[in-house]
Amino acid sequence: MSSYQRFSLVLIGALLFSFCFAPLAVAQITGVVSSDVEGFFGSQNDTFQQSEPPIGPTWPANVNGPYPITGPTVPALYAGYPNPSLTYTSNIPYDLGHIGPGFADTQLTTANYSLLGNYSGGANTGDAFAVISGPPMSLVQPATATGFAYQKVEFAMTYSVGPSGILAGAAPAYPLLVTGNVLPGGYAQFGAQVDYWWIPVIPGTIIPSGPSVNLGTLQYSFLQPGGGSFNTVVNHSPTVLAGATGVGFLQITGEMFVAGDPFEIYVTSVPEPSTFALAGIAAVALLATGRRHRRRKL
Repeated sequence: MSSYQRFSLVLIGALLFSFCFAPLAVAQITGVVSSDVEGFFGSQNDTFQQSEPPIGPTWPANVNGPYPITGPTVPALYAGYPNPSLTYTSNIPYDLGHIGPGFADTQLTTANYSLLGNYSGGANTGDAFAVISGPPMSLVQPATATGFAYQKVEFAMTYSVGPSGILAGAAPAYPLLVTGNVLPGGYAQFGAQVDYWWIPVIPGTIIPSGPSVNLGTLQYSFLQPGGGSFNTVVNHSPTVLAGATGVGFLQITGEMFVAGDPFEIYVTSVPEPSTFALAGIAAVALLATGRRHRRRKL
């Protein structure tokens, strides 16, 4: 085996270790306890409604948007939502990724979503996340369709946290790419809000030992207020989440929606910048070593 090949294997192994094993050495988020997600769809001025079971239509009709950051009003995922709860029943888990059933009305308006909620194995609050995981979150409304349309997703995920608690730090770096087109006189909107909660408990139990604390809220907001195409990267605000001490549960509750009239919109996650940076460093190092190896041969 050449020195170049040996160096390549060592570098790849080091990168794999940094990705997979190094964070586990300091991990305080120890696992996913439960998760749930539900999708809701309304169109034709909200006279047509669909949702994922077990929550079903109908619900009070919404007016046309644009909407506030929480989106149109739909049934709550559980009693008290979006406040934290350790007693909600998980209906549709999404900690391994969940793709919606696909919604469609009688006028060929279609919508779908894909969500992943999980954690990276680190010790910071921001090492837990919820992202669009595969196919874009989408809503397509034909020009012939009447009225406005929307799709909204509600989700919750609970993580167990070890005795050392979780550290404050940067929020997950998951910018979203929003693309699509709006016909003249229409609009397109995407919004999301993700709340991070700390629920302290008596060690060895799920009995709260104090009040729940909000560790921070991430918000995404995009609005195309008139006709035309759009292609925009949307980052969340703010960028820092608080930490917490002791044994407890970290819970993420959130909602995400697309809406408009008449329009089409697609939302998908953009890879973390750190992934590109590490890949770039590896590529430069391998290229430089390869050049030195070829020069020695000459």
